[in-house]
Amino acid sequence: MFNKLSNRGLKKAEYILNEPSVLKFINRFEKVSTQEIATLLDIERHTAHEYLKKLNSVLFIKAGNDFFWIANKTE
Repeated sequence: MFNKLSNRGLKKAEYILNEPSVLKFINRFEKVSTQEIATLLDIERHTAHEYLKKLNSVLFIKAGNDFFWIANKTE
């Protein structure tokens, strides 16, 4: 339906579990939750959290029982 509405102008973005791909997604939306990353990459939330913690290129903000991730502009 979306393709019909957009006159077939939509393109599916491909994201994989690597730093450039994750940063591309974070930069696109500016602030994303751990669950959004997990859903995007089809991995467990815990796995996404552990991966994101290892990246120097992202910072986190604690929010309730989850975290939001933003690009580290000083990197």
